[in-house]
Amino acid sequence: AVAGLLAHGDFREAPYYRDFSLREVYFPSNWTTIGDNAFYGATSVEKMTFGKNSVIKSFGRNAFRECGLTEVVLPASLETLGESLFSYSETLKSVRFEAGSALKTVSSRAFSNCANLETVELPETVTEIGSSAFYYCVSLTEINFPASVEKVEAYAFCNCSSLAVLDIPENSNLKPLGNS
Repeated sequence: AVAGLLAHGDFREAPYYRDFSLREVYFPSNWTTIGDNAFYGATSVEKMTFGKNSVIKSFGRNAFRECGLTEVVLPASLETLGESLFSYSETLKSVRFEAGSALKTVSSRAFSNCANLETVELPETVTEIGSSAFYYCVSLTEINFPASVEKVEAYAFCNCSSLAVLDIPENSNLKPLGNS
């Protein structure tokens, strides 16, 4: 586990970049940031956990790209998902957010090419889904939009060939899509 290696409450550099012996990552409660490319390509990372009452605010671009994670539960304090955060993480099957999530935007390509992603539970706070956010998530069968979603960018669900249900509530804040 990675714990207590940095003194400033964040993880900006990537000393474990492509360390193929690393299996589990634990982020202490006081860490606020995971930087760009921190675990990019660390296919051996199967599990990540966060300390109780985590204050982590942001994950940088490509922070967990091409990781071996299968299930992710993201802390409520998380406000920012970096672009391509989990893209090409082919073993990822499930993404959930803790109750009371602060997340507003699912960033561009956040989950693109996660071919085995089956389940995503979007928090009620999300207002925007970025371009290609779920591009080529061919195992994704259902998405339930929270009423708070106002904007869905281009190609957000492109090539999601198994997507059978896109549930948009009647009280949705979603703006019209396409040309007006």
